[in-house]
Parts: sequence; structure tokens; C-alpha cells
Amino acid sequence: LPKLEAYMKEWGVALRKDLVIESNKKNYSQNPTYLIPDMQSHDITGRLKSNELMMLVPVARSLEVLFTEQNGIKVTPLLKSSGQSWGKVNLESKTAQKQPEDTAGPLDIAVAIERANYGDNKKLKDTKILVMGNAAFLDSQMLSIPGIANVDFFMNSVNWAQDKEENITI
Repeated sequence: LPKLEAYMKEWGVALRKDLVIESNKKNYSQNPTYLIPDMQSHDITGRLKSNELMMLVPVARSLEVLFTEQNGIKVTPLLKSSGQSWGKVNLESKTAQKQPEDTAGPLDIAVAIERANYGDNKKLKDTKILVMGNAAFLDSQMLSIPGIANVDFFMNSVNWAQDKEENITI
């Protein structure tokens, strides 16, 4: 996906070609690739975090935040792995153990991107983008697990992108 990767770099995010491995037992479920990421403060995650809900993100790649603010673009991490995680670069490796070429954690797994837009001397609708290093967090198997806030996270993201903050809930 070279065109998508180049486009995302313009928005301050690089898509790493890795697999996030978690070694902190409180940050994974049954398998070190089934992540229970730490939620960061943002409109999307605020109520989920304050209600101590968790997400389960299986088999994710990490994202590299290239800048937090530049040319009116603001990139905010939403979900992170722990400092005891790493991004496994050699996906052909027979071991999940951390190797020297692997990227040390904490690693970003989801980010929100915003840019205010102006035209004709007035403020227009903001551009809002959610980038997630995984789509399987919305898989039916994940959604069937009780107590997991994956659907809430997704719906909060959609409502945030549409400026419907009143619909962001749990």
C-alpha cells in the first residue's frame, strides 16, 4: 500500500511493518499478540478510560507518530502498548523473543489526527482521521467477548469524526 503509506506520512503517521508483542501480562490476554492497550486521554477514549473499560486488539502493527503538531495538523495517540512490548520486525522469525532489530515499546496502536480548515475567511469543518494498526478488533469473535469496549471505541471514533460529541458514550 505505498500510496496510502505516503499519504499517511503527510498526516504525521507512518505504518510500521511489524507485529506488536506484549510481555507485560496486564497488557495482553492469553497470547502476547492479543493486546490490552493503555488508553490515552482523548474525546474518543475519555469515558472508556474513566470507567476503566478495556479493549482487546489482536495481532496489531504499530504506528510511528512522525510529529505531534505541524502545519495545523495535530496527531494524538489513543492506544499504546506497554514499555515492555516490542514491534517484531522479522515476521519470518521462529521466535517471538525480542531481537536487536525490533522496535522497543511503548508503541502506538491507534492515533487520532485533526486539522482545522478555513476558507472564505471562515472556519470550515475540521478534517478528522482515525488510524488503527488493526482491523480485527471489530471481528465478530472479538465483539462476542463480554466487557470489551471495542464497539464503544469504534462508535466513539465515528461520532468524534462527525463532530457528534454528544453521542460519545459507553
